[in-house]
Amino acid sequence: MAQFEELKVKASEDVYILSEFQKQRIDKGREQRTLGQTVSQEDLQKEIDQWLSVALSKSKCTK
Repeated sequence: MAQFEELKVKASEDVYILSEFQKQRIDKGREQRTLGQTVSQEDLQKEIDQWLSVALSKSKCTK
């Protein structure tokens, strides 16, 4: 727990200068979260795994 507190303190000391585009993307992400337009990490990993298996099988067919 102490490590987490230390990281929290270090993170709060950093200042990030964001571009307007970055601010807009953050706002959009927050809006999507509020509207429930999210994907769980588990579901996203399943999609990635499926995409990779298709991509790998296609690359084997072209060799």
